[in-house]
Amino acid sequence: MRPPTRHRTAADLICATAPTLTPQTPAPSLGAMSTAPATDARDDAIALPFCADRVDETGPMHLRPVVPSDLDALFAHQADPEAAALIPRQPRGRQAFFDKWGEVLADPAYCARAVVWQGEVAGHVICFERDGRREIGWHLDRAHWGKGRATRAVAMFLASIDERPLWARVWCGNQASRALALRLGFVSVERRRVVDDDGQEREDELLRLS
Repeated sequence: MRPPTRHRTAADLICATAPTLTPQTPAPSLGAMSTAPATDARDDAIALPFCADRVDETGPMHLRPVVPSDLDALFAHQADPEAAALIPRQPRGRQAFFDKWGEVLADPAYCARAVVWQGEVAGHVICFERDGRREIGWHLDRAHWGKGRATRAVAMFLASIDERPLWARVWCGNQASRALALRLGFVSVERRRVVDDDGQEREDELLRLS
């Protein structure tokens, strides 16, 4: 008799694609951070029970907490015209973007991680609560698209979070993000019409990882 098929999980993908990951020692709250660039960003980590740091010091990619000095890069990522075309709303202006991220960095309910590729900030992954659910979202700079780096980054992030279920909300026009979520074990739950912050109606797909 053939043994039952075992489906791969996000943790399996980490084992297959990345070296051993070492959790970092928790450090002071983000609320006490300076806006000056940090010499070692991990020193500004916020300790959350559902989100541990994942760092691969020997490989080209690692995740670490987002710090204020990352925001210029993250702003440029979301302002890129091709990236903006994959979301149904206009990208935030600089002031609105920095105001929003100031709220994120000050709120311990968020878990925001910078994706660092060969020493440069390549994007971010974030976990937050919406409508009573823990959701995740991600965005990588266009220079890193189509190379498996977003999949690896999100898989590393998922391996750091014990809480389940987790949810992802994807605009139905963004097939690449949908495919990434399905690849990592999310399943489609529903599609629905929603109104975004700009008052524009769009169709989203809600996916769940159990």
